[in-house]
Amino acid sequence: GDAARIGTQVHAAVELHETGRQQGVAVSMDDMVSHAQEGQPDEYLDPIRHGIRHWWKTPMKDGGPSHRDWLAQFEVIAIEPYFNVPLVDGALPIGGWIDGVYRDPETGLYRLVDLKTAGSMSRWKAGGEGKRHQATMYAIALQLSDILPEPIDYLPEMTYTVVKPGTGGECARRVEVRPDLEDVRVLGQKIRDAEQIVVEDKFPRNPSWNLCSEKWCPHYNGCMVAGALSGRPDAVRVVIQSGRYTADSTTSTTTLGGSE
Repeated sequence: GDAARIGTQVHAAVELHETGRQQGVAVSMDDMVSHAQEGQPDEYLDPIRHGIRHWWKTPMKDGGPSHRDWLAQFEVIAIEPYFNVPLVDGALPIGGWIDGVYRDPETGLYRLVDLKTAGSMSRWKAGGEGKRHQATMYAIALQLSDILPEPIDYLPEMTYTVVKPGTGGECARRVEVRPDLEDVRVLGQKIRDAEQIVVEDKFPRNPSWNLCSEKWCPHYNGCMVAGALSGRPDAVRVVIQSGRYTADSTTSTTTLGGSE
């Protein structure tokens, strides 16, 4: 949706800045805005600019420096590194991209940083309540992957740098998560549970069909079942159970009792 697309462009601007810093190339805020706004609809331009501006110069509510100034104290190790590692024995590997990996020159410790855009800060609580799984996954991945130039025996801290692509109220916040062994245990169990669901095809069904709509499902228009049958779940269920339902998988055309 719109919010995700705007967030993607703000993310691209920050990636440009931090990649430039890693390579010793100066990137201005105007450079970031131009890069992120290029080719975007007019209604996206102001939100993109606001998000970038808050990342660049908006101080924290507690008086801390802006995200840009805060990151300047760390050495850039990797921007958008990819990992694909077996986080749990016996389960499929999990892959993803980490926004940024940094090193504190004073302590030598590594740190994970993830950029988020948000309409408000209400969901970003101190301690990362509800955000610990991603932080833990990235921390383990950093240990197991070859992203770092040296092996580490600790779970790196994760900092979410959150910005609002708008104005009014609190527009920037940092939320730190320090994964621990209990987080690792919980994440491991969730991955095992997910693997079991996939292996045994135990995906929960949708008996009410409430999610069958363009709003919730990106596959709705091409769906051989729900896309053509939306809005008539009871009648459709009768047709399917009677055996009169057929689907042409090559054209994604649905036929109910002989009529499209």
